[in-house]
Amino acid sequence: MGRMRLALAVAAVFGLLGACGGGGDDVSGFVPLDHNPLPEVPAGPDLSDDDDANGGRRPTVPEITLLDLETFERAIAVIGQHDFQGQDPNQGTGTAADTLRLPNRLVQPSGMAEGERLWVADPYNHRVLGYALPLSGNGPNAEIALGQASLTSTYSGTSDGDYIHPTDVAVTKDKLFICDSGNSRILIFDGLPTATGASADIVVGQMHMFDNAPATTVKGLSWPQSVCVTGNKLLVADTGNNRVMIWNYIPGGDHASASLVLGQGDFTSNQPATTATGMRTPMGVWSDGTKVLVADTYNNRVLVWNTFPTQNGQAADRVLGAPHFDGRIDYTSTAAGWPSNHYHVSTILAPVDVESNGQQVLVSDLGASRVLIWSTWPSFNHEQPRLVLGQRKFDFGWPNDDDQNRITDATPSDRTFYGSNGLHIAGKRLYVADGTNHRVLVFE
Repeated sequence: MGRMRLALAVAAVFGLLGACGGGGDDVSGFVPLDHNPLPEVPAGPDLSDDDDANGGRRPTVPEITLLDLETFERAIAVIGQHDFQGQDPNQGTGTAADTLRLPNRLVQPSGMAEGERLWVADPYNHRVLGYALPLSGNGPNAEIALGQASLTSTYSGTSDGDYIHPTDVAVTKDKLFICDSGNSRILIFDGLPTATGASADIVVGQMHMFDNAPATTVKGLSWPQSVCVTGNKLLVADTGNNRVMIWNYIPGGDHASASLVLGQGDFTSNQPATTATGMRTPMGVWSDGTKVLVADTYNNRVLVWNTFPTQNGQAADRVLGAPHFDGRIDYTSTAAGWPSNHYHVSTILAPVDVESNGQQVLVSDLGASRVLIWSTWPSFNHEQPRLVLGQRKFDFGWPNDDDQNRITDATPSDRTFYGSNGLHIAGKRLYVADGTNHRVLVFE
């Protein structure tokens, strides 16, 4: 798999007791802004054609309790650009403390203490940025950079202090985890870094800090895209091996063996499959220690486990984006009950990230430049979302299309995406990495 085809990432600190990517009330972060006015649109999605492929409609759901958002919601702030119309990589001027290049995942603390930082993985600048909290205003400056000697350098490498396309970050109260995709490894810091260029302490997926060969073993990884830490469990979307690796402990030394694998029946297989037990290039994983979600990217679907897996290759309980497990929506989808490969309430086109607070489920639908939101945990296959961000209706999917005329606008706005990527929930706040616009949008 070529590096340029990989999904890219942003991430930040979250509490030890929170799930991967969130949980708890957010008490700091962005101060809402008075931002550029745009024409108003009616709230709520168009559900006129959302008949369920299994027959019947989903019943009315209760009001969202943690995320109080509307379809086509406007963002309150932006990271990586100085305003909502900016879209150039590194703002067109070069790598700096306030720039990003193709971000993906983002995480905010579930409860912050003075001195904690927001961490952003900046893949094509080969660095992870640390921002002082709380943040206010658009285009904030980072304080420190990991993977670089300064906030303006962009070299890449393979060592305890160098990265190649870091795509995701996870943090507990005393450890930082970096998904260093181009080096096929996860780096662990014992203690949260406080200075630019700090070195990692532990490597997972490789024998030594200076190794980077992909491998299909109980200890190896191949182009991982997502890392999730919840309680004493570590989960990694091992994208190049078509699997998710699970450690039922936090590794305390290099080259640690995984406890379980999903997507394959054993640790030496890596064939793609479209079944209840198989995967095809998974790029996102979320868990709260009980439930599990996987963005099964090239199968155009999301896999759902209602209880934490205990066996290798354990079958998923539910699937979103498809009527059943044995098939996927693509350009040849013609079978009865299968929607065609276009923008619709029943389709997910290249999902690259998944997020939840245990009740609501969010999917980053990269192929339609939108975020899909389920108000409750899915109870049946092919269950349909209730809200959409980035588009006014479910049958729209053009990037940067603020006036919704099915033509890409010259610039983005405060409610459009060009390739939606990483997601994170922090109380009533939602962060969405907007990759091709080289920014992160903050919703509340």
